[in-house]
Amino acid sequence: TDSRVGTFGCAALSLFLFVKLQLLGSLGRSHWELGGFQNERFSSGAGPAILVAQMLSRLSAPYLIRTRDYIAEVGPKSPFYAFMIEAKHLVSWSRVSFATAYCFIISSMLYGPVFTAFLIISVLALAHLAGNKGDYLLGGVMGDFLGGTICICEILVLMLIVSKDAIVETYRVAMGAVPGEDFFNPVQHMIALYSEDRLRPLFHLIFLLATVKIWCTCVGPPDMYYSGDEKDEKDNGEKED
Repeated sequence: TDSRVGTFGCAALSLFLFVKLQLLGSLGRSHWELGGFQNERFSSGAGPAILVAQMLSRLSAPYLIRTRDYIAEVGPKSPFYAFMIEAKHLVSWSRVSFATAYCFIISSMLYGPVFTAFLIISVLALAHLAGNKGDYLLGGVMGDFLGGTICICEILVLMLIVSKDAIVETYRVAMGAVPGEDFFNPVQHMIALYSEDRLRPLFHLIFLLATVKIWCTCVGPPDMYYSGDEKDEKDNGEKED
């Protein structure tokens, strides 16, 4: 409905919708079970996944508003967005905790508390990484950035739900590979885990991510964002010199 959206925005939105539809289609017919706290019969299919993904992905917004600065926007809606600058002080940690607890209870009724906790931790971790990127590029977050983060978190939740059985099986393989006779020997545990064909690609992924992070920390450029106050201080310092 926004005639000012660009080619990049259209491409990103199209990819988001295609991936979302593909993931929902792979989940199949909806089967609702609301006894996740009491038994091992959990919901399945696209219907419960839509509810949980929509709910948990939006948990990223209050977390980012609370932990990051909101950037003032310029335009016809600037008076409304100016209020969001103060929203950081209204979205207290108690309200963030209440939203998290609400999401946990509803999602646990469909998928159980253990998998729900894994979903929430994954969403908050991705939101935290997105917040770091927002600080790097913008010096905070803004409305479109929050919306984009919600979309990415929604895809993440759907991917995890689709991969639920594989995740559970990987966890069982990892627990079975750890030798019980020498529990306090981490080197032996790592060797045993790496020897499993199902776990070896995960080690390679972690090593690759750690290498990229080290390179970006040691070799990468400084933050791209400089606030107006920092620029003024820098200019004043140059004038004094």
